[in-house]
Amino acid sequence: MPHSSPLPARPPSVRPKRPKPIPNPEADHVLRLCREGRLFELESWIADSQSIAMPADYKQSPLRIAIQAGFHSLVELLLRHEGSQATKDEVLATAIRLEQTPIVELALQHGASVKAVPLLDALLQPKADMAILLIDHGADPIIDHPFPRAFQAGSHSALRAFLDCRQRRPELAEQLQTHLDMALRKACSDESGRLTGLLAWAGTNPRARGLSTEDDLNPTHSKYVSDAELETTAVETACLTGSLPMLRSFRVSAERDDLSALLRTASYSPKPDLTRWLLRQGANPNDKDNGGSTALDHMLQAVDRPDSYSFWDSRRKLGPDQTTRAFATFRALTENGALWRPDPDNIKRVRRSLLQLTADGAMQYLRLLKDRAICDTATYVELIRTPAMRTILHSSDRDTRRQEGRRRAGMGTPPVAPTKSATARPVPVVQTQAEKQRLAALEQYRQQLFDEVWSLPTQKVANHHGVSDVAIAKTCKRLQISKPPRGYWAKKAAGLPVPERPILTPLSS
Repeated sequence: MPHSSPLPARPPSVRPKRPKPIPNPEADHVLRLCREGRLFELESWIADSQSIAMPADYKQSPLRIAIQAGFHSLVELLLRHEGSQATKDEVLATAIRLEQTPIVELALQHGASVKAVPLLDALLQPKADMAILLIDHGADPIIDHPFPRAFQAGSHSALRAFLDCRQRRPELAEQLQTHLDMALRKACSDESGRLTGLLAWAGTNPRARGLSTEDDLNPTHSKYVSDAELETTAVETACLTGSLPMLRSFRVSAERDDLSALLRTASYSPKPDLTRWLLRQGANPNDKDNGGSTALDHMLQAVDRPDSYSFWDSRRKLGPDQTTRAFATFRALTENGALWRPDPDNIKRVRRSLLQLTADGAMQYLRLLKDRAICDTATYVELIRTPAMRTILHSSDRDTRRQEGRRRAGMGTPPVAPTKSATARPVPVVQTQAEKQRLAALEQYRQQLFDEVWSLPTQKVANHHGVSDVAIAKTCKRLQISKPPRGYWAKKAAGLPVPERPILTPLSS
């Protein structure tokens, strides 16, 4: 067989060189005066009607040199004799980027347009003086939500500009308050305690209902979700995230809040401390028309939530030691009189969750449901009627009888024989066809969720699936799915550079 001829080598890519500017003695003389800071000679040059304009092929300009050097008087002289509006606007943008407040003030005094630079760019800088200057010269603090965006991006210095703007522009007080409340809801969602405290100090209302920053900045929602469904309060968001210090700082009480509704909101995931606190404050767990507890419905569907996803293996069931938070939340509800009065769909979902646990883990729930009469007999029989649930009950009864027989025989608990697991070879895991199909479905779900969290903010993805954004975040952590970093969507909406989307790596054991 004849050998195929090798492919010709691709020529290396060479970036075309920028052509050198044509020498211009007058322009070179002006640039040299600016570099050396010879202000009076440059002023005499201008007084003699000599031009300070640079040729089109020159990369450098007198104003750029003066700004980089921070020569205030030289910038003022050049701006006073500058006739190009675009050049003045460029000076303003450059001064904001370099955090040179005096030059920002000079540019505005000599005709630079405040519309040439977004107010958000100034709010994201460590110094608030530049943003205050822009607002004093007519920058709009309402359009495009500059303050909520700055708070979401983590700019604490924007708070000073906000307070100054609210004091100087009282006609905008209502709109600014709406933006402040919006930022608080987002801070609670991000569990940013420091920012939450600063916004609360600024006078935000944690019980004001509305959209969070991400939802208001991205009006293109899913066709299944409306703005009314996305609206929430900071108190409800703190319940979703399980932040008890935030709720205490908001002074949640029975006189101000619907504690039963907050308990329902908190019950989407295990939160034992928060659940006990709400019950002590007076929350009624049995809020359903039939006398049952919505919080208990939610909690029993979440019994398979592990305490930590660090060492969780999807191929193995969870034991009691791995779901202590879920069981503690369940006990807190039942000890305060919560009753389980489910519908058929809820029974099916609870059964599926219990089957994700080991026999010991599932039996601790089944025993309490039966012994404490948390549900009626018909509900309990319906819950355990499937063969899989019967297997759990039979294995538990067999272990109980075995332990009882040993106790009666005076044998006690048998000693545990030493194993050679430390030196023996690991037993290879043999996957059945059903396990392979389940893992393939899991990888397909991981890829779908990965595409969603990198295409839409987390709260939109959560609303689309009918869960909380905290549940989406925990699911991503459990399935080893990387999420966009904090401030990603605000920077993207502002047109700022954002990190590239990574590649989804395989699920490690």
